[in-house]
Amino acid sequence: MKFFTKSRYALRLMIELAQHPEDENISLKYISEGYVTTNS
Repeated sequence: MKFFTKSRYALRLMIELAQHPEDENISLKYISEGYVTTNS
């Protein structure tokens, strides 16, 4: 299955949000920094 860049970012965002508790705020900066470090 081929995913486009926007789809990959959306999937990554949904995974990150699902892994955090509902009562915990998470910033887009945190998610983007995590994405850079896990895919370098």
